[in-house]
Amino acid sequence: MADRIRFISHEGKKILLIDFSNCSAGEVEEVCRRVPEVVTTLPRNSVLILSDFTGATVDKESHSGHERERRL
Repeated sequence: MADRIRFISHEGKKILLIDFSNCSAGEVEEVCRRVPEVVTTLPRNSVLILSDFTGATVDKESHSGHERERRL
């Protein structure tokens, strides 16, 4: 699961990629729970986040987790 949250570079900018591709709803929820462990260690308003939901399954519970992540 750790490889689903990683930093990438694009045009000299550091971007936190959250890769939900082909995840089940349970996996989406698990990844969402891990995001704050990374984001909260960085200065406020310093992180660009890109989320890839290609082929992912999302239910109400996993969607709620992603909404919490967006507010960090």
